[in-house]
Amino acid sequence: MIIKQCLDCRKDFKIDCAPGDPFLCLGLVCEPCIETRERAAIAARAKLELRSKFRRAVLMGELPADFRDTRFTLSDLAKERTNAGAWALARRWTGESNLYLHGDIGTGKTWMGLCCLHAQFVDGADCVFISARQLLKDSELFKEEIFKRVKAADFVLLDDIDKAGVNSRRIEALWEFFDSREREKKRTIITANIGAVDLSKHLARCGGANSSMAVSIVDRINPVQVLKLTGPSLRG
Repeated sequence: MIIKQCLDCRKDFKIDCAPGDPFLCLGLVCEPCIETRERAAIAARAKLELRSKFRRAVLMGELPADFRDTRFTLSDLAKERTNAGAWALARRWTGESNLYLHGDIGTGKTWMGLCCLHAQFVDGADCVFISARQLLKDSELFKEEIFKRVKAADFVLLDDIDKAGVNSRRIEALWEFFDSREREKKRTIITANIGAVDLSKHLARCGGANSSMAVSIVDRINPVQVLKLTGPSLRG
C-alpha cells in the first residue's frame, strides 16, 4: 500500500502496489476522478453523435438549419410575457400527447413548436419539421418515400395546417397522415391561426365531397394539449 497524488484533483489516495512496481511510473488518478473522466467521455460522445444526427437531418431537409438555436434556453423571456402561461405549459410538455398551437400571425407559434421539438430531439427522438402545404404536395408529386418518412417520425412539427391548400384529394392524404400517427402512437406538434374547432370547419369546406373526413382528422389529433397565443406580432 502506497500513497500517490491524483493528477486531476491533486489529493492523496492509497493504492495497492509494491514499491518498485513499474505501475508506479504511470500517471494515476483516484477512483472518483476516473468516474468523472468516464462521464465526461460519455457526454462528449453523445454530443458528437447529436451533432452528426443534426447535420444528417438538415442535409435531408428534415430540420431547418437554425434548429440548434431554437430551444427554450435561448427563448426571449421578454417576448414570452404576453403568453407566459402558454410558455410555461410548453416547457412542461412531455410529448405524451399531441400539441396544437394556435393564434394570430407572428405570435410565436412556430418558434414555440420548434423549442418543443428540439427538447425531444436532444432526448434522442426522431424529429421532422415540415409545413402542412409541403407535406401534402409531397403526397401528390410521387414522393411517397418522403411522405412515409414523415409519417413514421417520432415527433413531427406540422406547420400552418390551415394553410395546407387542402382539397378533395389532399384531405385524404392528411387523413392518412394522422390516422397512421394515431395508430403508431407518434406525436405531432401542429401550428395554425385558427382553433381546433374552426379547423374542422375549415377542412370540411375545403374537402368538398370528402368533407366528412375533416371531423375524422381532428378526432385523430387526440389526445391533444391546446395552447393559444395572443398579442401583437413579434416579427420585425
